[in-house]
Parts: sequence; structure tokens; C-alpha cells
Amino acid sequence: MAKFSHAILEKNVILLAIATLITVSIGGL
Repeated sequence: MAKFSHAILEKNVILLAIATLITVSIGGL
């Protein structure tokens, strides 16, 4: 269960980083 939660946490962090990069690219920053 702990490993499962950790895997989800890592996926969320990666998705958050990708979303941030996309937002910055669209924002022109």
C-alpha cells in the first residue's frame, strides 16, 4: 500500500511539472 501511494505521488508530481511547463509555455514566460 505504501509503495502504491508513493507511485501515485510520483505520478502526480510529474503531471504537475508537465502542467507547469505547458502553462509557462502558453503564458510566454
